[in-house]
Amino acid sequence: MARREWLRAAALLCVCRPSAAPPVLRQARALVRAGRLGAIAFCRVAHADLLPAAAFVLEDTRVIADVDPAAEGLAFLGRHATLLLNSHECRLYRRDA
Repeated sequence: MARREWLRAAALLCVCRPSAAPPVLRQARALVRAGRLGAIAFCRVAHADLLPAAAFVLEDTRVIADVDPAAEGLAFLGRHATLLLNSHECRLYRRDA
């Protein structure tokens, strides 16, 4: 799936049918729910169309995010880890204590 198509699909599915969200978004949401990131301090999205996807992952419709066209996908910076997502993968980078 092309990047632009993924952006549209992720945004629409998250708003209209959360159960049909792409697997990568469901995986990211599960990691956030499990507390693997800790408190999330920052969110960056590549395109404003991804704001609904970020809201889906965080389960918060009042997401404050930086929109950065140079970025790819979504990034969530948490107290314990950073989570990076694109159209086909979800990567968790843990902070070493």
